[in-house]
Amino acid sequence: MNNIQSLAEGSSVSISGTITELIQLFTKKKDEPLAALKIKSPKGTVPAVLFPKQYKEYGDLLVEGRDALFKGTISKRTDDREQPQLNISEVILAK
Repeated sequence: MNNIQSLAEGSSVSISGTITELIQLFTKKKDEPLAALKIKSPKGTVPAVLFPKQYKEYGDLLVEGRDALFKGTISKRTDDREQPQLNISEVILAK
């Protein structure tokens, strides 16, 4: 998504799209579940993550192929990522 690359670290965004990839992971320290996913919208695909606190609340809503509105903040850590990711804080299912 071209416009996400131009946003500043920590910017609040909402993306409406479809979950195209979903991987459940676990934290190293406490072995808590979290999810890494890709969201496809008309403007492109963005990587996203749902950390343990949000995973407890919204994890059951995550299904590949499901349409939803994802709210969160932009993270531009560049350790091994080519593009910024969305740190999801809220998931609202499409009607």
